[in-house]
Amino acid sequence: MTIPTPVKEFFRNKGGVVRRGELLPTLMTARMLQKYMERGIIQRWGRGIYRLSDENLHGAPEMLMVARKYPMAVICLVSALSFHDMTTQIPHAIDIAIPYQRNVPRASYPLVRAFRFRDTIYEAGIEIHDMQGVPLKVYNKEKTLVDVFRFRNRLGMDVFLEALKMYTNNHLINLPLIHEYAALRGVTHTIMPYLETLV
Repeated sequence: MTIPTPVKEFFRNKGGVVRRGELLPTLMTARMLQKYMERGIIQRWGRGIYRLSDENLHGAPEMLMVARKYPMAVICLVSALSFHDMTTQIPHAIDIAIPYQRNVPRASYPLVRAFRFRDTIYEAGIEIHDMQGVPLKVYNKEKTLVDVFRFRNRLGMDVFLEALKMYTNNHLINLPLIHEYAALRGVTHTIMPYLETLV
């Protein structure tokens, strides 16, 4: 049993990861989906999330899956540092920011660590990256740096210092933007001694 070309194309156009509601009933029946799964052609990758078994997902498949599962989520903190190549840390969960009034997503895979941000903080610094046709929201480097400093007691000061060093060595420094996010986060005075090393 081979999968029809339109179904393969549909998966590819969606970045290789598809929700059950997108497949049924327009592309296939529930019985067909079950048969494809039994034969190993389609894999269930999470609750209500499917992928083709032979598809290679490039980049960060877990981030891609989070983007498909939780469209309101923004990749933040250590996961955003990893995305921007500003850390050597390997996150054990994907850090996401969600609006303060939203419920925290609960999933066994991929494991997420959710942080609720107030609207102005949540909306500031969002970049949208196209990952195989899926829009992935990630905070920009400067917002991520300030957020990591804000959560330094929870994440560790060493994570911030490493990120600051990698930011200054590998990226164009945007000090005014860092100041803007520091003011928004209320950490202007405490982060200043560290930023003075950038000047």
